[in-house]
Amino acid sequence: QVAGQIRTVLSTLRALKNVEKSKPGEVLLGTLDLVDQTIGPRKFSLFVLNNNVLEATTQRGWQAEDPFSPVFRAGSPLFQAIVGSRRFLCAADPVDEALLDGEGLLAGPLVYPETGEVVGMLKLEDLDYYDLNLVTIENFKGLCDWVGAALSHADQFERVSALNPMALVGDLY
Repeated sequence: QVAGQIRTVLSTLRALKNVEKSKPGEVLLGTLDLVDQTIGPRKFSLFVLNNNVLEATTQRGWQAEDPFSPVFRAGSPLFQAIVGSRRFLCAADPVDEALLDGEGLLAGPLVYPETGEVVGMLKLEDLDYYDLNLVTIENFKGLCDWVGAALSHADQFERVSALNPMALVGDLY
């Protein structure tokens, strides 16, 4: 059991390292492994906010027959809860379950910590019944916060390097 826990911690640390990339797209791709390692849902998706629309950029485990929407517009209750109110939603709460409307079990905003700007959403659509517990919910919230911060740092890095590529090598000269 201890060896299994050590392997899980090491796998999680490797996944965290893979998410800390310099480009937002790489952060999003690295997040997939991180979600797998920390929570292990059967189905989940990452959405980015684009012109007042949450658009799925990646989905893992979705099947063609799944009813999940790849887009949430500004008028939808889920969009309003995530982007407008910056709420974490859990289907175990009847109010949140109504907002999720069959779209998943957990949903949370991805927020740039420096500005408070919502830039996306992480949503878990399918999870083992026993895995929907307080520890998983807190891990999910922490994961959303961490991914938001990683995206923010990658975005800042990309903007700075586009403005002044020499700023990245500064002390070398």
